Amino acid sequence: MATESARHVIVVGGGVIGLSSAYHLARAGHRVTVIERATCGRGASWGNAGWITPSLVQPFNAPGAVPQALRAMLDPAGPIAMRQVPTWALARWGWAFLRNSRADRSRRSLRALATSAADAAADVAALAAELDFEVHRSGLLVAFRSPDALAAFRTSHAQVQEAGYRGHAVELDATETKAHEPALADDVIGGLYLPDEASVRPDAMTAALARGITRAGGEVAEQESMLAATPVAGGWRVRTPHREL
Repeated sequence: MATESARHVIVVGGGVIGLSSAYHLARAGHRVTVIERATCGRGASWGNAGWITPSLVQPFNAPGAVPQALRAMLDPAGPIAMRQVPTWALARWGWAFLRNSRADRSRRSLRALATSAADAAADVAALAAELDFEVHRSGLLVAFRSPDALAAFRTSHAQVQEAGYRGHAVELDATETKAHEPALADDVIGGLYLPDEASVRPDAMTAALARGITRAGGEVAEQESMLAATPVAGGWRVRTPHREL
Protein backbone atom coordinates (compact mmCIF):
# COMPACT_ATOMS: atom_id res chain seq x y z
CA MET A 1 0.00 0.00 0.00
CA ALA A 2 1.41 3.39 -0.99
CA THR A 3 2.23 5.84 1.79
CA GLU A 4 2.63 9.62 1.86
CA SER A 5 6.41 9.18 1.75
CA ALA A 6 6.30 6.73 -1.17
CA ARG A 7 8.77 7.41 -3.97
CA HIS A 8 9.12 6.24 -7.54
CA VAL A 9 12.22 4.06 -7.38
CA ILE A 10 13.94 2.86 -10.55
CA VAL A 11 16.12 -0.21 -10.15
CA VAL A 12 18.59 -0.79 -12.99
CA GLY A 13 19.39 -4.47 -13.40
CA GLY A 14 17.20 -7.51 -12.93
CA GLY A 15 19.62 -9.79 -11.13
CA VAL A 16 19.00 -11.24 -7.69
CA ILE A 17 20.20 -8.09 -5.90
CA GLY A 18 18.17 -5.69 -8.03
CA LEU A 19 15.03 -7.83 -7.91
CA SER A 20 15.30 -8.42 -4.17
CA SER A 21 15.74 -4.69 -3.55
CA ALA A 22 12.81 -3.89 -5.82
CA TYR A 23 10.58 -6.49 -4.17
CA HIS A 24 11.14 -5.14 -0.68
CA LEU A 25 10.68 -1.55 -1.87
CA ALA A 26 7.40 -2.47 -3.56
CA ARG A 27 6.23 -4.28 -0.43
CA ALA A 28 7.06 -1.13 1.56
CA GLY A 29 4.66 0.86 -0.60
CA HIS A 30 6.97 2.48 -3.12
CA ARG A 31 6.28 2.66 -6.84
CA VAL A 32 9.01 0.51 -8.36
CA THR A 33 10.23 0.07 -11.92
CA VAL A 34 12.92 -2.52 -12.71
CA ILE A 35 14.79 -1.90 -15.96
CA GLU A 36 16.60 -4.95 -17.35
CA ARG A 37 18.40 -4.73 -20.69
CA ALA A 38 17.96 -8.45 -21.38
CA THR A 39 16.04 -11.03 -19.32
CA CYS A 40 15.78 -10.93 -15.54
CA GLY A 41 17.97 -13.44 -13.75
CA ARG A 42 19.94 -14.46 -16.85
CA GLY A 43 23.22 -12.69 -16.18
CA ALA A 44 25.56 -13.30 -13.24
CA SER A 45 22.60 -14.51 -11.17
CA TRP A 46 22.03 -17.33 -13.66
CA GLY A 47 25.66 -18.42 -13.62
CA ASN A 48 26.19 -18.72 -9.88
CA ALA A 49 25.62 -21.77 -7.71
CA GLY A 50 23.03 -20.19 -5.42
CA TRP A 51 24.88 -21.07 -2.24
CA ILE A 52 23.51 -19.88 1.10
CA THR A 53 26.65 -20.57 3.12
CA PRO A 54 27.11 -18.35 6.19
CA SER A 55 30.11 -20.49 7.17
CA LEU A 56 32.16 -19.23 4.20
CA VAL A 57 32.60 -15.62 5.26
CA GLN A 58 36.33 -15.24 5.80
CA PRO A 59 37.14 -11.73 4.48
CA PHE A 60 39.60 -11.21 1.66
CA ASN A 61 41.45 -8.66 3.80
CA ALA A 62 43.07 -11.35 5.95
CA PRO A 63 46.68 -11.34 7.21
CA GLY A 64 48.90 -12.74 4.47
CA ALA A 65 46.37 -12.05 1.71
CA VAL A 66 48.58 -9.58 -0.17
CA PRO A 67 51.62 -11.91 -0.53
CA GLN A 68 49.29 -14.71 -1.61
CA ALA A 69 47.69 -12.44 -4.21
CA LEU A 70 51.09 -11.37 -5.57
CA ARG A 71 52.19 -15.00 -5.90
CA ALA A 72 48.92 -15.85 -7.65
CA MET A 73 49.40 -13.00 -10.14
CA LEU A 74 52.86 -14.32 -11.05
CA ASP A 75 51.38 -17.75 -11.82
CA PRO A 76 50.04 -17.88 -15.42
CA ALA A 77 47.47 -20.45 -14.28
CA GLY A 78 46.66 -18.60 -11.05
CA PRO A 79 43.22 -17.30 -10.11
CA ILE A 80 44.22 -13.61 -10.16
CA ALA A 81 45.34 -11.55 -13.15
CA MET A 82 45.89 -7.83 -13.62
CA ARG A 83 44.66 -6.74 -17.04
CA GLN A 84 45.29 -3.02 -16.72
CA VAL A 85 48.28 -0.74 -16.34
CA PRO A 86 48.73 0.09 -12.64
CA THR A 87 47.48 3.57 -11.73
CA TRP A 88 47.75 5.79 -8.67
CA ALA A 89 44.12 5.04 -7.89
CA LEU A 90 44.86 1.31 -7.94
CA ALA A 91 47.96 1.88 -5.80
CA ARG A 92 45.91 3.81 -3.22
CA TRP A 93 43.33 1.01 -3.20
CA GLY A 94 46.09 -1.57 -2.71
CA TRP A 95 47.59 0.41 0.18
CA ALA A 96 44.18 0.71 1.86
CA PHE A 97 43.64 -3.04 1.38
CA LEU A 98 47.03 -3.77 2.93
CA ARG A 99 46.30 -1.56 5.97
CA ASN A 100 42.94 -3.26 6.46
CA SER A 101 44.56 -6.70 6.29
CA ARG A 102 45.91 -6.32 9.81
CA ALA A 103 44.70 -9.03 12.17
CA ASP A 104 42.51 -6.70 14.26
CA ARG A 105 40.75 -5.18 11.25
CA SER A 106 40.34 -8.57 9.60
CA ARG A 107 38.66 -9.93 12.75
CA ARG A 108 36.32 -6.93 12.78
CA SER A 109 35.42 -7.60 9.14
CA LEU A 110 34.82 -11.27 9.92
CA ARG A 111 32.43 -10.44 12.77
CA ALA A 112 30.45 -8.08 10.53
CA LEU A 113 30.30 -10.61 7.69
CA ALA A 114 29.27 -13.46 10.01
CA THR A 115 26.40 -11.39 11.40
CA SER A 116 25.29 -10.27 7.95
CA ALA A 117 25.47 -13.79 6.52
CA ALA A 118 23.43 -15.26 9.37
CA ASP A 119 20.74 -12.64 8.80
CA ALA A 120 20.84 -13.23 5.05
CA ALA A 121 20.30 -16.98 5.45
CA ALA A 122 17.25 -16.38 7.64
CA ASP A 123 15.95 -13.76 5.22
CA VAL A 124 16.27 -16.10 2.23
CA ALA A 125 14.44 -18.85 4.12
CA ALA A 126 11.59 -16.45 4.94
CA LEU A 127 11.53 -15.18 1.36
CA ALA A 128 11.35 -18.73 -0.01
CA ALA A 129 8.35 -19.48 2.20
CA GLU A 130 6.70 -16.26 1.04
CA LEU A 131 7.39 -16.54 -2.70
CA ASP A 132 7.63 -20.33 -3.11
CA PHE A 133 10.98 -21.01 -4.75
CA GLU A 134 13.34 -23.94 -4.28
CA VAL A 135 15.66 -24.08 -1.28
CA HIS A 136 17.79 -27.19 -0.76
CA ARG A 137 18.93 -27.68 2.82
CA SER A 138 21.37 -30.47 2.04
CA GLY A 139 24.46 -28.97 3.66
CA LEU A 140 27.89 -28.39 2.18
CA LEU A 141 30.73 -30.90 1.87
CA VAL A 142 34.28 -29.51 1.69
CA ALA A 143 36.79 -32.15 0.58
CA PHE A 144 40.58 -32.00 0.97
CA ARG A 145 43.57 -33.59 -0.72
CA SER A 146 46.11 -32.80 2.01
CA PRO A 147 46.18 -32.74 5.82
CA ASP A 148 47.54 -29.18 5.69
CA ALA A 149 44.54 -27.95 3.69
CA LEU A 150 42.15 -29.68 6.09
CA ALA A 151 43.93 -28.18 9.11
CA ALA A 152 43.84 -24.69 7.57
CA PHE A 153 40.11 -24.93 6.91
CA ARG A 154 39.52 -26.29 10.41
CA THR A 155 41.31 -23.25 11.86
CA SER A 156 39.37 -20.91 9.58
CA HIS A 157 36.07 -22.49 10.58
CA ALA A 158 36.91 -22.11 14.27
CA GLN A 159 37.47 -18.39 13.67
CA VAL A 160 34.10 -18.12 11.92
CA GLN A 161 32.44 -19.83 14.88
CA GLU A 162 34.13 -17.41 17.29
CA ALA A 163 32.77 -14.56 15.13
CA GLY A 164 29.20 -15.76 15.66
CA TYR A 165 28.47 -18.56 13.17
CA ARG A 166 25.75 -20.71 14.72
CA GLY A 167 26.12 -23.85 12.61
CA HIS A 168 28.47 -26.74 13.20
CA ALA A 169 30.84 -28.99 11.27
CA VAL A 170 31.28 -32.76 11.13
CA GLU A 171 34.77 -33.98 10.33
CA LEU A 172 34.92 -37.00 8.01
CA ASP A 173 37.72 -39.39 7.16
CA ALA A 174 38.50 -40.36 3.57
CA THR A 175 36.05 -43.27 3.49
CA GLU A 176 33.21 -41.23 4.98
CA THR A 177 33.88 -38.32 2.64
CA LYS A 178 33.76 -40.52 -0.47
CA ALA A 179 30.67 -42.30 0.82
CA HIS A 180 29.03 -38.88 1.08
CA GLU A 181 30.08 -37.99 -2.49
CA PRO A 182 31.14 -41.04 -4.55
CA ALA A 183 32.27 -38.88 -7.50
CA LEU A 184 35.25 -37.52 -5.54
CA ALA A 185 38.77 -38.46 -6.64
CA ASP A 186 40.65 -41.24 -4.89
CA ASP A 187 43.28 -38.85 -3.47
CA VAL A 188 40.80 -37.15 -1.12
CA ILE A 189 42.05 -37.62 2.45
CA GLY A 190 39.03 -36.31 4.33
CA GLY A 191 36.45 -33.58 4.56
CA LEU A 192 34.23 -31.36 6.64
CA TYR A 193 30.46 -31.57 6.30
CA LEU A 194 28.53 -28.42 7.18
CA PRO A 195 24.91 -29.59 7.58
CA ASP A 196 23.43 -26.14 8.20
CA GLU A 197 24.29 -24.73 4.75
CA ALA A 198 21.79 -24.53 1.90
CA SER A 199 21.40 -23.53 -1.73
CA VAL A 200 18.71 -22.10 -3.97
CA ARG A 201 17.98 -22.42 -7.66
CA PRO A 202 18.94 -18.91 -8.82
CA ASP A 203 16.59 -18.96 -11.81
CA ALA A 204 13.66 -20.01 -9.62
CA MET A 205 14.47 -17.33 -7.05
CA THR A 206 14.77 -14.49 -9.57
CA ALA A 207 11.58 -15.56 -11.36
CA ALA A 208 9.71 -15.65 -8.04
CA LEU A 209 11.01 -12.20 -7.11
CA ALA A 210 9.89 -10.77 -10.46
CA ARG A 211 6.41 -12.21 -9.97
CA GLY A 212 6.32 -10.82 -6.44
CA ILE A 213 7.23 -7.33 -7.67
CA THR A 214 4.40 -7.40 -10.20
CA ARG A 215 1.92 -8.64 -7.60
CA ALA A 216 2.98 -5.82 -5.29
CA GLY A 217 2.18 -3.27 -7.99
CA GLY A 218 5.67 -2.77 -9.41
CA GLU A 219 6.81 -2.99 -13.03
CA VAL A 220 9.48 -5.29 -14.42
CA ALA A 221 10.61 -4.01 -17.84
CA GLU A 222 12.79 -6.48 -19.73
CA GLN A 223 14.61 -5.81 -23.02
CA GLU A 224 14.89 -2.15 -22.00
CA SER A 225 18.21 -0.39 -21.37
CA MET A 226 18.96 2.75 -19.42
CA LEU A 227 20.56 5.28 -21.78
CA ALA A 228 21.06 8.17 -19.37
CA ALA A 229 20.31 9.34 -15.84
CA THR A 230 20.03 13.10 -15.28
CA PRO A 231 19.75 14.76 -11.87
CA VAL A 232 16.59 16.81 -11.41
CA ALA A 233 14.95 18.50 -8.45
CA GLY A 234 14.16 15.82 -5.89
CA GLY A 235 15.61 12.89 -7.80
CA TRP A 236 16.69 11.66 -11.20
CA ARG A 237 15.25 11.45 -14.70
CA VAL A 238 16.05 8.16 -16.44
CA ARG A 239 15.92 7.80 -20.21
CA THR A 240 15.48 4.49 -22.04
CA PRO A 241 15.03 3.87 -25.79
CA HIS A 242 11.26 3.91 -25.25
CA ARG A 243 10.49 6.52 -22.58
CA GLU A 244 11.56 8.87 -19.82
CA LEU A 245 10.95 8.03 -16.17
